[in-house]
Amino acid sequence: MLRRLFCGLAMAAALPVLLLTSPSLLLAQSGQSAGQWSSHTLSEETTELADGRTVVMSHTAQATFADDADHPLANQRADCTGQFVLSADGEVMSGNGTCFSRDGDGDGVSYWWVVDSAGTDDCPDLCGSFTYYGGYGKYAGMTGSGTWRRNALVGGMGMGTWSSSYSIR
Repeated sequence: MLRRLFCGLAMAAALPVLLLTSPSLLLAQSGQSAGQWSSHTLSEETTELADGRTVVMSHTAQATFADDADHPLANQRADCTGQFVLSADGEVMSGNGTCFSRDGDGDGVSYWWVVDSAGTDDCPDLCGSFTYYGGYGKYAGMTGSGTWRRNALVGGMGMGTWSSSYSIR
């Protein structure tokens, strides 16, 4: 009986420590951040439409770097797929896709992205927005959104900047 009581007291004393060190509680956070990204095209398929437009389906590998080292997605790799519709002149008319990002522990989050503007005075190349969804592991429950800007595309290598707000609960 005494042994059971002692074990029960020990468990009760350990519970707050376990709760305080739970990964999901440690990572419960929110904030804003910005950074850079780079991507490399792994594969690309093009289909020319009858009206002269072209649809481009792409698969890229992306690396994300955050100005804030505490951002959940700092220094992560993502696999991204996307589709772009190009005018007969080769200008981007629309684009969207999704990325699956993961860290060294195998935890990650998905985010969808969309092209909001291209080839304008405010956005000479490509600019868009994204929203986090589908986090798992330590990123379970991650929400937020942000903007991105591609500054250069050279031989299948893209690079640009991003900013976002996020929350993990």
